[in-house]
Amino acid sequence: MVKLFITSLFFVLSLFPLSAHSQASLSTTVTPQQGTLDDFYQLLVTVKGDAAGNTPELAPTSDFDIQFVGPRSSVSIINGVVNQEVTYVYRLTPKKEGSLKTPTVTLKLGSGTQTAPSTTVKVGRSYKKKAQRIKGFFLQEELAPLTAYLGQQVVHTVSLYSQTRIHEYSFDRLIYDGFWGEAIGKVMSDEKYLSGNKYEVRTFKHALFPVRDGRLKLAPQTVIASVDSGRRSPFGSRGLFGPNLFSFRTAQRREVDTQSMEVEVLSLPEQPTNLRLSKVLYFKSSSVPVGKTTLSIKQSSDTIQFGESATLTLTLRSFGNLNPINELPAPSRDDFKLYEDTPLISSQELDGKLLMSKTFRFSVVPLSGGTVTLPSFGIVYFDPQSKTYKTSTTPLTTLDVIGGPEKPKPTQPTQQLIEKTEEVASPRYEPETTLQRLSKQVSLSLALLLTCSLLVISALCVFLFRTIRESTKRTKLLTAIEQSDSSKALLDALYEYSRYKLNLSANNEEMRQVLRERLSRSDTHRDLLYAFDILMDEIDAMIYGKNEGNIDIMELRTKAVELVRNLP
Repeated sequence: MVKLFITSLFFVLSLFPLSAHSQASLSTTVTPQQGTLDDFYQLLVTVKGDAAGNTPELAPTSDFDIQFVGPRSSVSIINGVVNQEVTYVYRLTPKKEGSLKTPTVTLKLGSGTQTAPSTTVKVGRSYKKKAQRIKGFFLQEELAPLTAYLGQQVVHTVSLYSQTRIHEYSFDRLIYDGFWGEAIGKVMSDEKYLSGNKYEVRTFKHALFPVRDGRLKLAPQTVIASVDSGRRSPFGSRGLFGPNLFSFRTAQRREVDTQSMEVEVLSLPEQPTNLRLSKVLYFKSSSVPVGKTTLSIKQSSDTIQFGESATLTLTLRSFGNLNPINELPAPSRDDFKLYEDTPLISSQELDGKLLMSKTFRFSVVPLSGGTVTLPSFGIVYFDPQSKTYKTSTTPLTTLDVIGGPEKPKPTQPTQQLIEKTEEVASPRYEPETTLQRLSKQVSLSLALLLTCSLLVISALCVFLFRTIRESTKRTKLLTAIEQSDSSKALLDALYEYSRYKLNLSANNEEMRQVLRERLSRSDTHRDLLYAFDILMDEIDAMIYGKNEGNIDIMELRTKAVELVRNLP
């Protein structure tokens, strides 16, 4: 068919004997030039001019399977010049990973040949894993990236395929141990064709933020759906007056499990000591956002009357986790005061990822007239692309206040040096005491015996005092765990008790790893290590999640008390 079409094309072109022909040329294009083993790549071979009727030849290659799709042709006549163009479309399927070479293309001409060189295509490993298949019903997963930094966003995509109509579905059983997770947008509905079969597809995305380093495993997940099972009689099994009189289809419950997947989580490097700029107020947080982060500022007005207030709005946007950031250090100034509102947090999908936004609003109340200079704010974040810490800061802003008292001038308190003179008292005669008289009469052996007895009694008193103090200290630390009213207070009390009982000097950031190493030294503590990991995951879920009120803090306190009492 292709040769017949090209022959007919040349027959039509022969009707224009006075027209000139464009020169022959050969070019190739590959799309995309970077992808994974799951992607399809397209090779376009374009032949122009007098050689448009010649079929190109592709050299064999060990990097791709080649499948010819078909030609696309066009003819145009501009200023008496006939422009002929035929594009041959090939589908390339990669056989392996790495930098692969597309086939070399050769075109035979009347006076020789013309060659188009190969193109390099970067092919990475596949992120997609197909779960168990039920006929006409299966899941497809994608996890990217497979190597991430602590706190970096990892996107888990789950797609539910069904050849029959999906009535209901539930992704509520998806649990991510070791991650703080949040849904990205809503469930997307689509239709796709695979191997000539039509499927209904429901796609759901989760943004996962690792809360600890190491190899984290995603346990197999269960997705439940209700799908069509076929037509049935409208009368059903209960006769004409059954409850489903006008229902012509039945639904069948289907369950399918995902496969286990792993993410390699890297620790964040140490922050440079000279990272932060002077005269900039930085957000306080237990962890820095990991991912591109921006900070912007907006002022409601540049000029106000004294006695009024202006609104200062700071907006944080990041692909990292902004939930731990809840406090902004308000400056102490004598020309204005800042009153903070409750921060507002929101999220949206951008480029397939979760973009979090957190808004801080402050009421600026001037204490004097004139020009008030507001501070510059900043935040430190880690960029996983460049593997460096960066800062995002806002510019200095000013507020003109009409009326009001003048700004007070700063004063330095004077320090008065007070010299104290010490009087040396003259020696006075004291009458001899009874103990002094006895010491002259007691023998040396008796004195040694009395001294040893006093030393033994003193050591016993010290031992009893330390025992009582130790018991009081442990009781106080244990009470702090039992009376913790928040997840953060519970974690601090747990670390303080463990640090005291095990005689550790690590800070709170190091305590988790130190305790895990201590418990993993012996097989006898394996159950205790397992209980410790579960407790830490539940506390992390309360600290970094949004629904802390839904988790029983009393149950966590009970687990924490039982854990510390069994520490070796």
